[in-house]
Amino acid sequence: MERKVGRINQKGQSNIMKKFFFSVTLLFLFFLLFTSIYPQNNALELFQSGIKQEQQGDLYSALFTYQKVIKLNPYFIDAKIALSRIYYKLKDYKKSEKILKEALTQEPKNIDALNMLGNVEIALNNFKEAEEIFTRAVSIDPTNIESQYGFANLYRLEGRYKEAIEKYQYILKIYPNDARSYIYIGDIYMELGKFTKAGGFYRNAVSLDSHSSFTHLKLAKYYYKMGRLNSTTNKKIADSYLNAGIDEANTTLEIDPENRDALETLGDIYLFKKGFTEALNYYQKLLKLKPDDNLLLYTIGYCYESLGMLDKSAINYYKALTIRRDDEVNRFRLEEIIRKLYKTDLKNKLRKELSDYHYDKGKYFFNKNYLEKAFFQFKRAVQLEPLNPTKRLSFAEVFKIEKYYERYLYELKNIIRDTLDVNTQDLNDRIEILENIISKGFPARWGVSQYLEDSSSPYYVPKSHTKIAILNYFSLKNDKTIHKYLSKTLKEYIEYFLYSYPKIELVQTSDGSQTEITSQDKALKLAQSIKSDFYTTFVVNEDEESIKIEVELRSSINGELIKRFSAYSTGNDRLFNSLFSLSVDINNSIPLHGIIVKIEGDRVLINLGRRHGVKEKMSFLIVRKGDYSPNRNYDVSTISDKSILGSITITKVGELVSEGVYKYKGIFNRVNEYDSVLLNPGKNAKNNKNKNEKKQP
Repeated sequence: MERKVGRINQKGQSNIMKKFFFSVTLLFLFFLLFTSIYPQNNALELFQSGIKQEQQGDLYSALFTYQKVIKLNPYFIDAKIALSRIYYKLKDYKKSEKILKEALTQEPKNIDALNMLGNVEIALNNFKEAEEIFTRAVSIDPTNIESQYGFANLYRLEGRYKEAIEKYQYILKIYPNDARSYIYIGDIYMELGKFTKAGGFYRNAVSLDSHSSFTHLKLAKYYYKMGRLNSTTNKKIADSYLNAGIDEANTTLEIDPENRDALETLGDIYLFKKGFTEALNYYQKLLKLKPDDNLLLYTIGYCYESLGMLDKSAINYYKALTIRRDDEVNRFRLEEIIRKLYKTDLKNKLRKELSDYHYDKGKYFFNKNYLEKAFFQFKRAVQLEPLNPTKRLSFAEVFKIEKYYERYLYELKNIIRDTLDVNTQDLNDRIEILENIISKGFPARWGVSQYLEDSSSPYYVPKSHTKIAILNYFSLKNDKTIHKYLSKTLKEYIEYFLYSYPKIELVQTSDGSQTEITSQDKALKLAQSIKSDFYTTFVVNEDEESIKIEVELRSSINGELIKRFSAYSTGNDRLFNSLFSLSVDINNSIPLHGIIVKIEGDRVLINLGRRHGVKEKMSFLIVRKGDYSPNRNYDVSTISDKSILGSITITKVGELVSEGVYKYKGIFNRVNEYDSVLLNPGKNAKNNKNKNEKKQP
């Protein structure tokens, strides 16, 4: 009996153990199943969150979210495609390409990955590779609309417009109500300049998909473009287009209340209409969605500046500068505002901060022996902080290195006069030495002071200038810029350079740079009204990496094109470098002319020197006073032979004056003081190369 009971207990214990091990195994399997499903669910939830962030335009948050998803599930191909799409939108095309190629090793026939990779190759200008990828995608699924779009967009970017339109029309045969195809055909006709035809396609797109914010926004931008283009010829038609653009943009916002492009388009339209307060309303709403957008802050600053609210303008320009310190346009606008706001507070901290930036740049260029660029950076530093003796001395030092001793002396005297905390003993010693050197020069023997500004003094040297109007001109058809109304800054910035060239006088409109010019007819009329000899217009192409500026120098008599210049620059200081180069080109294209200041025997003193580009042995024609005009006689051969009185050969060259020996023409000497002198093109053929050299201002 006991044995029987024992056997029964052993059997029961065995059953209990089996049940226990079965339960543990079941629990373990359930744990494995749960842990494998949980990441999948968590990854899917995160992925949906990333999609939402991307749709809201929060690209960096979406990027981090998609990265987390892939970490949870390395095989989640939709997340890889989405991550590549974010990099594509952020213009990091190489990273986007790498992720897509990895995804395609996982799923070689994934159409979405192929289409995305095709678009990335287009962005990388790998057009041949893009065409091969779209061909591969179409071979897998001939009806895939995105692959067909890829082909069409590729053809459009390559300028194969006919083939692109045929592709879109092919899509419309399969999907007759595809509004996007109508939009893209409209885009092609816009690029071809067939604006009326483009408008028809945009309107068709809206009628096919009236609930789409995309179609209404495209039509709004079309109306804005047409309003701008018609503003120079028919104000009534222009206003009707602009108002239609406002209506369509507002409809876009009704569909999508936080549509960023719609808010910006409304701001842009009102900005164009000079409705700065209304423009600010939309830009401020947009700023809530894009608080760290430096270009938007710049635009808001520009609106406040246009309204005369300089304090608010400065706040927004400064915020923008803290986000992008390398934004030269924004920096220049801020500096101009600060100089106006703190006109008497010359020791303002912000003035010093802005000045230090240019001073450091100046020191860099000076140490590299780029004296022309150092000159302009030191000059800007002094403009912003004029009481700083160290910066003033650095500015003066450029003249010393270039052996412009009289200008160096002039600057040293101004430092003593204008600044405090300066070693006057040291400066006075320098001044004494310089005065001794200058007193022995030929200008002193002629009894003139080259930098004297008092025209009533007997030592004063009259100045000869060519009058140039740098117009606030922007091309409605050709300008492509990321900074709105960049022409105002271009005008003021290039004037900053040109003010330093002694043969140029800049003439202004009564309102400074406020008069905006959008047509050549208006440009010519304005140039004539302010009595300039020549005027300039700009065409600009600017993106986030580079800038290309084309300048046309035209005669104010008839608008005839004199010269066309172009400057292209990338990287840091691209605006500074481009405008510096263009200012040199403009200066070198202005006729070198002056007057005879004094005559002694067969020697003459003229008011042109080394800073004008004069060199020894140069030959000048003498033209009777009143018979020469820089624009009328840009071509010297147009001067009447009767007006030419003789010639001068330069023997000594000073900073702003030169001495030469003259020969009169004919039997009688008719040469007098204040007769004009101009470079003799025939005698100076050997010096043509020198004319193109960059001269120290």
